[in-house]
Amino acid sequence: MIVTGTPAEDYVCLSHSVVTAGDNLLGLVEAIDQQGTRAIVSLPNCMRGFLYITEISDELAGAFQSNTISAEDVQLSDYLSVGQLIACYVLDAKKEGHLITLSTRTSMVNKNLKPETLRQGMCVWTSVKSVEDYGYVLSLRDEHSGFLTEEAARPFIDGPNKGKHLIVGQPLFAYIYKPTTDDRTLRFTSQLESEATPGINDGSRVVRAATVKPGMLVSARIKNILPTGLFVQFWEGVSGFVERWQINERLKSFALSQVVVARVVHVSPSNLTVRLSLKPHLCSATPSLYHFPSEVQPGSPISAARVIFAENVPRAVFLRYRTDRTTPPQTVVAMQSDTDAKNVVTAFKDTKTLHDGRVLWLNSLDGLVVATLRKEDLVSQFLLPSDAAMGQIVEGKITEVSNAKGITLRLSARVTARCPIVHLYEQNPEGKLAVGRSIRGRVLNISPKGYVTVTTLPEMLQSDLPILASYEEVVPGARYDGVVTAVERWWCVVTFYSAVRGTISLEELAEPLPIDSHSVVKVGEVVRCRVVSCVPDKRHLKLSLLQAPVEVPTQNAKDDDTTLVGKVFPGTVLQRLPEGLIVSLHADDGVTFDGLIATQHLSDHTSNCEKLLAAYDKGDNINDVLVLSVKQEGDNLTPLSAKPSLTKAALQKTLPSSLDDVVARTLVHGYVKSVMKPAVIVGFLGTFAVLVPKSRVADELVKSAADCFSVGQSVTAFVQMNHKKSQKCKMNLKPSQCVTADPSFIQSYFAEQRFLATHRKAPCVDTGDIVRIGAVVSAEVREVKPYGSILRLPQAPTITGFVTEFHADGKTLKVGQQLKAVVLDIDRGTNVADVSLKSALVRAFRNDTSKATPSLGTKQDCVIELVKEHYVVASLPHLRGCLGFFATRDYNRAQSNTFAEFQAGEHREVTIAHLPSGENGDDRLLLKLYGVATPHRLQDVIVGNEYDCTVKHVAEYGVFLRITSTGLSGLCPIIKLSASAAEIVKTFESGKKVTAKVTAVNKDKPKHKRITFIITEKNFRGEDIEREAGENKEEEGKKGSNKKKKRVAHRGNEGRATKRQKTKR
Repeated sequence: MIVTGTPAEDYVCLSHSVVTAGDNLLGLVEAIDQQGTRAIVSLPNCMRGFLYITEISDELAGAFQSNTISAEDVQLSDYLSVGQLIACYVLDAKKEGHLITLSTRTSMVNKNLKPETLRQGMCVWTSVKSVEDYGYVLSLRDEHSGFLTEEAARPFIDGPNKGKHLIVGQPLFAYIYKPTTDDRTLRFTSQLESEATPGINDGSRVVRAATVKPGMLVSARIKNILPTGLFVQFWEGVSGFVERWQINERLKSFALSQVVVARVVHVSPSNLTVRLSLKPHLCSATPSLYHFPSEVQPGSPISAARVIFAENVPRAVFLRYRTDRTTPPQTVVAMQSDTDAKNVVTAFKDTKTLHDGRVLWLNSLDGLVVATLRKEDLVSQFLLPSDAAMGQIVEGKITEVSNAKGITLRLSARVTARCPIVHLYEQNPEGKLAVGRSIRGRVLNISPKGYVTVTTLPEMLQSDLPILASYEEVVPGARYDGVVTAVERWWCVVTFYSAVRGTISLEELAEPLPIDSHSVVKVGEVVRCRVVSCVPDKRHLKLSLLQAPVEVPTQNAKDDDTTLVGKVFPGTVLQRLPEGLIVSLHADDGVTFDGLIATQHLSDHTSNCEKLLAAYDKGDNINDVLVLSVKQEGDNLTPLSAKPSLTKAALQKTLPSSLDDVVARTLVHGYVKSVMKPAVIVGFLGTFAVLVPKSRVADELVKSAADCFSVGQSVTAFVQMNHKKSQKCKMNLKPSQCVTADPSFIQSYFAEQRFLATHRKAPCVDTGDIVRIGAVVSAEVREVKPYGSILRLPQAPTITGFVTEFHADGKTLKVGQQLKAVVLDIDRGTNVADVSLKSALVRAFRNDTSKATPSLGTKQDCVIELVKEHYVVASLPHLRGCLGFFATRDYNRAQSNTFAEFQAGEHREVTIAHLPSGENGDDRLLLKLYGVATPHRLQDVIVGNEYDCTVKHVAEYGVFLRITSTGLSGLCPIIKLSASAAEIVKTFESGKKVTAKVTAVNKDKPKHKRITFIITEKNFRGEDIEREAGENKEEEGKKGSNKKKKRVAHRGNEGRATKRQKTKR
């Protein structure tokens, strides 16, 4: 507790060496950092301290400790304002670095404060405990609180709080308006009407010395006048000291026993001292920060300053000067380190000598101009770090060299600059750059702590592009020079001036798409970037190293090609190039413009692209051409596409051009823009593209995505997730998840085959309905080969027939033999017809009137008759006289092995996908392989469904199976199979493909036994593998026999018990 009795001679001028932990100080919020977590506080006698957001108030600290909020959720500026007076408690005071850590929590500032000693008009430090309908509950400490009405809080809200209402946890000074008789409930106001303060001797209440807190306004009587200040007393014998730092007038203007109004600025319980201030701006009813003239700014000159006094502790000299005659004189303080004198008292004892200097900073709490009087500083270009402009070329001498941290430059006596190793042109500076050597650099950043960062890279020094020093200054499409400061596999970070950073994704680094970022850029490299987009509020900056997709106007081109992206127009071939076709498009308004269809964009089928390029001639028309994107820089041709999948999707408005057009859980068409080992880039309209890693490109684990896809390939992608806020889109290219019922893939293949046949150099002869698919024709064996026989068709001499051994119907063919054959398929490009001599097929197709009519979407059983590279020809036994075709490949399965997957004579289940129109003789009945969706979770497995499985292991009691392309496993018990089937199963090897039906799912069983399978009979060539009926009857018979025996035994026991009872009687 602070008591009287501290002699005036024992008072030492307040400085960093005097302040200790536990002291209370009056402070003023000088600045708040950009992160909003720390404030710089001005303290008395030109000291400074730091206040962190966790030490603002007890209410806020409690919320942090209970994890109700985090430091990232709040901003210090919501609770404190720059220029606001605050009461501080010293948590730590380090003498070496002059670092003072502060707290404004009322439990610390108001420690030992007794509410019964409070008087009306006292200024106390409080914090908002709660917000009520008519005002605010303010907390003093612990459970002591008072009430501040909304009207009484209005001066603080309109003043320091800048119109914002108070919030819970906000600290502020409040004046006691009227304490109640029970000393529990207090009423506060935020402003005094006059300087009326608790007096020198107010006997209404006993005022203890422990009640003295920083910020209190008191009436004090001068007891002694010393060369270093005024010794005063207030209240009931409490003594304090007013240092010359806190007095504007000369000491001669004060008299003993004079009463002055002073404000407490420092209280030290450990040293039993109280320090006060007589500064007019602090001692008024509404204290505020001191307002300096506009001419007085950091770095501005000081001329003709006259010495007031100088003191040894702390060693400083006080001067006074005027900027002009209309402004009041300003008090200047210069520390001895800021002068050329060894002893300030001796050097500045002449009060008539005038001195020149420069302003270092302004102390608004004390109303002092902190300056330097050193001659070197008067002419220095860099007096303060703020004197260095962003992007300015500077020169300094090396003072420190380190291979790990870089170098340190001395720009002036007061300002040093750091050059990190990443911005140094010498990566190993030790031994190459000597201390004392002059070096040039460019200012990159000036931190709030006063650190200047420079770069010495030659490309940055010679750059003539604009300086990018703020996110608000970013211009989309503009180019800026930056330095690569971080490189990851999929992206890299580029840093500009003033800590502005941007990212470059992998697809924006180079074309073609590189394997990873490390192969294109490295840390410390200077790159010239183009701005793709910028969100200043979130500090999101996307960059690119590619050329901007700007328009290069041509004679007939539209002014803005971006309006055409995604539209489909007819086109005419102008020229054929090795890389594609130059096409003239005819827009709806009659305007024409030229574009390029790359070879890969001529078809959805990779094998047809080169053929179509060779088939097109100048003047040929292409019905549907899609404008894929805008022109690239330096190119007069607009990128186009003739892929049927893309043109159809564009006409249906389902082809996305941005993330906003993508719908989750849907299939979208696209094309492979780039492919590399770890990922595939799927392109859509414009520059919109999505990266798909190799883990999502195939159902099986693959070493490289290039093994599954090629550049330009058409694909269908399943959208797993689309998060528009975070700009993240997740797609899947696994064939099992990208299955569609649309037969457009095989349909476009047959259409392109017809086009290629009609554009051959020697076109085939149209035979009309004589030789068509499904027709029964006469044939003569012309030649017999080991792989089949070549036939002559008398009805169509230009077409050659071919029959395989499978379709020879077991006959031994001889040259000249006359036969009846069914046409299975016709290749108009080679004029070859595949035929069958099977008597069953010939009978089925001979009578046209008995042909069945298929229905769209119905499920059918088919027999594979012919296997081609891209499709399969199948007969439909239940639809007499019908042949169907289904694709062996898909958009995402362009590299499958057709001949290993399908075999002639094999039975498959299909659905009718397309019915021939009858207008075109080559229009075919199209099928789609029937199948169920592959489950990837246990809850997706449906009892009764059949799945393609792989044999994992064969045991004595059953076969362990895994559903292909998943991690789901189960068991097929041997007991469920017939004796012959069980013997066959025992010969199965690991990896064998089988079809199995799910009979039960039990989540409680071990992981490898949760699914119970039964291998379907088609895996055993028609043998009966289930013996449920017989076994069930046997089991029921055994159960019935056992029950009968139990009933008989029970009756026998009852009879024996009755006889024993009769015998006893």
